[in-house]
Amino acid sequence: MIDALIIGGGFSGLAAGIRLAHFDLKVCLIESHPVPGGLNTFYPYKGYLFESGLHAVTNFPSPKNTKTPFWKLLRQLRLTADDFALRPQKKSRICFPGACLEFTNDFPFFITQVEQTFPEERDRFLSFISYLNGFDEYDFSTPYLSTRYVLSSFIHEPLLIEMLLCPVMYYGSAQENDLDFKDFALLFKSIFFEGLGRPEGGIKSIIDLLVNRFTECGGELRLNTTVNALEHDGHQIMRAHIQNGEPIESRHVFSSAGLWETMRLTGQETPHEKTGRISFMESISIFNTPLQGKDTSILFYNDHPSFAYKQPEGLTDPSSGVVCFPDHFHYETPLDSFTVKITHLANYSIWRALSTSEYSFEKEKTFRSACHHVSRYLPDLDFSRNMAFSDIFTPLTIEKFTHHMNGSVYGSPVKKREGKTAFDNLYLCGTDQGLVGIVGSMLSGITMANQHVLSKINS
Repeated sequence: MIDALIIGGGFSGLAAGIRLAHFDLKVCLIESHPVPGGLNTFYPYKGYLFESGLHAVTNFPSPKNTKTPFWKLLRQLRLTADDFALRPQKKSRICFPGACLEFTNDFPFFITQVEQTFPEERDRFLSFISYLNGFDEYDFSTPYLSTRYVLSSFIHEPLLIEMLLCPVMYYGSAQENDLDFKDFALLFKSIFFEGLGRPEGGIKSIIDLLVNRFTECGGELRLNTTVNALEHDGHQIMRAHIQNGEPIESRHVFSSAGLWETMRLTGQETPHEKTGRISFMESISIFNTPLQGKDTSILFYNDHPSFAYKQPEGLTDPSSGVVCFPDHFHYETPLDSFTVKITHLANYSIWRALSTSEYSFEKEKTFRSACHHVSRYLPDLDFSRNMAFSDIFTPLTIEKFTHHMNGSVYGSPVKKREGKTAFDNLYLCGTDQGLVGIVGSMLSGITMANQHVLSKINS
């Protein structure tokens, strides 16, 4: 009998494991892939180290404010900011027809951008920011509140509302065309108030850091291992059955697999109308030479005045997207190559219906379409020259690495804020608990470990 079994080696699972292992609990973490990290992982290819998932880490830690989520995370994991070696963004942009807003990790700069671009909205935008400052996004007892409703009650210019929604929804909304204001507030603060950064050593450095800390604390990590079922008596999980038939008995079970994916392990049917629909296609292109004289870290763009964040009717919807330049951050050591990551909304069902030959053909076709759209916003970026190679992810890739049904990046629109399930000793952490992003995922694992296990031990 162990104290805690953790299903999934993503950031929430690793953080929960570290937190529990700090208190000498016997913890086993099971990950179905050979490398932890979930979708935010890495893999070698043709002499380069590719990263999937990660564009940037939100909640950049400012030494001027040690009460922000990242500093809380560091204290809980007993790590330092230097351990993560995050480097700030240079400058990012939100581009819509007729307007472009830039932002850095200095929030007053973004306020200036809004004032200059939408001068008639200045006072209303500042009133909204004041309201946002006083809003507690971690009060899970607050009922659902439409973000579009809140924004429109402060801001009269529809274009500004759409531009504020675009980066927030791309970085964490499981709901189509709107989201709970708690989620908006959390994401907006993490992106704009605190800012974006990337680790000096890439995502591998963070994964290695967390894995080392987990095993140093006595945690057991099992890679290439899959949980096939969770046996229960109707009230509690009795044991987990893994792929080799071995039963594992545990007092507590934490799952980062997702709400309905976890319930499926207990034998419950999945209500498909409640599963997530938001999925992405993403390409990663490696260039032999850097793009000179540019300082854009991330570009959020939309071809139309209104922003349609929903499952597209075709394979992808290149009319909006996110373009990340991982080398355009303030690194201490310049990168040798130049990488471009392009992300678009995609339709899982249509990708799933393709034959093997159709799948390969459509990946290349949609990639060319993505490059064409991006070139309209970045005319100096020439995909026909100096590109060494590229790799392309689809919703099927997301399904493979996360096991989320429909390849839903952010899981189900239905979130379990307290992490509770129908079983007394089975808890959710990660995406379907409600916290997203690298920092949010780790805080989810920490919070659930504290709330459901450690608080009872300490009391």
